[in-house]
Amino acid sequence: MKSGFFTIILFVFCFLVGLLSSWLNILFQENSRELSFPFKPHPAWQMRSLKIIMAAFLCLLLMKYCLAGTLPAYKLCHATTGEAFFFAIYAAFLLTMFCSDMEQQVIFDKQLALFAIFGLLHCLLFTGTWLQQAGYGLLAGFAFLLLAVITRGGIGGGDIKLIAALGLWLAPAALKLTALGGIIIGGVWALLAILLTKKSRKDFIPYGPSFIIAALISYMLFLPAG
Repeated sequence: MKSGFFTIILFVFCFLVGLLSSWLNILFQENSRELSFPFKPHPAWQMRSLKIIMAAFLCLLLMKYCLAGTLPAYKLCHATTGEAFFFAIYAAFLLTMFCSDMEQQVIFDKQLALFAIFGLLHCLLFTGTWLQQAGYGLLAGFAFLLLAVITRGGIGGGDIKLIAALGLWLAPAALKLTALGGIIIGGVWALLAILLTKKSRKDFIPYGPSFIIAALISYMLFLPAG
């Protein structure tokens, strides 16, 4: 991928972050009764979200460039322009949902639906196996529904829908890694929260951010070289 295209894709990512952050602000206002904490629209929230998202994205790029020479699986720098463009969309959506879940412990259906539509388009353009991947996504969503029942709400409805939507973006192996990695990261996260912030086992700790971190890493690990 040429540096000129990389600059354009980075611009697309930043534009999407701003757009999705503003949309998220609107969704918070429209669904104020569903939020876990009181929400007052303020530009500072959007700036905080943008800082978190940009920091996470830059960390991913730094990790990728540092490891590209030693781990061939990190292929984003050699991806086609189309794949890199969709990675910008993928990362912008996931990191915005990361902020949403961290801020209010909610992932909105409208954002998940649009994320799934882009995933379907990604399937049609790059894999041609959209029906098979949709099946994997539904199967993963059903498995997490059972897990939610077993854990009595430990896995939320937003997490179930997120995993199902990721089925349209990720290859089966990457989806499995996302599910397993998310559970492990979430478990460690919950343990640290209990030990460091004195939360009890009965307190709700969002698992969405853990699956999002795993999904971002999995996407790069299984990205085909262009």
